[in-house]
Amino acid sequence: MKLTAKTYRGSMVILLLCVISCKKSDFGKPVILITGTEVNPVVKFAVENTPAEFLVTATATYKAEEDMNVSFAVDTAAVASYNKEHNTTYYVAPAAAFEVSGLSTVISTGSSTSTPVSVKIISTSPLIDGRSYLIPLSITGIAGGRMKVLESSRTIFLRIARILSFPALSLNNATGPTTGTPGTRGRINATALFDTAHPVMLANFTVEIKNLVYAFRGGDGNTKNWVIPITLCN
Repeated sequence: MKLTAKTYRGSMVILLLCVISCKKSDFGKPVILITGTEVNPVVKFAVENTPAEFLVTATATYKAEEDMNVSFAVDTAAVASYNKEHNTTYYVAPAAAFEVSGLSTVISTGSSTSTPVSVKIISTSPLIDGRSYLIPLSITGIAGGRMKVLESSRTIFLRIARILSFPALSLNNATGPTTGTPGTRGRINATALFDTAHPVMLANFTVEIKNLVYAFRGGDGNTKNWVIPITLCN
């Protein structure tokens, strides 16, 4: 019985050592990935004005022992695959909205980062409001070196995030006194937005109100300290 117990324990130790050695052999392999996709392949591309540029690079987990040519391509089919896998509804950005240059990049000897691929938004006119657009870019090949592509980071999806600037109504009437008769402070001044001499009748319209409160005023027009109760319901 003792011999059997020792043999069993010995087998378990050997098995455990084999499992540990396998994990160590799989860890830290030299690979190439698209920079910034380590956690999430969808990366924000903020666009305020056009043209707007985003530089995409490939990163090697070890320094290159020789020059490695990394090829990229716009991979529109990847968006449908991503939507199916993650139950999302992204749209491929229209070709007229962007341009890509420098799809052939190089990770030079002794470096770990490639030359950049330039992605530019040249026009937002083709973009439909309310839609979320992606520009998918994938690594299609590597020439030189012995590194492989990390599959989970082969593709980057640049999510176009437009920064919209628009006029707004303001209650902060700078010409009115800060105190005094109610109504002399906080009037809506929209004469700069609308041509009152030529009104336009709209059959349908939508109003969105964004409110930034600097102070609350009482009936006499003076600033008051207010306590606003907030009830949280489960």
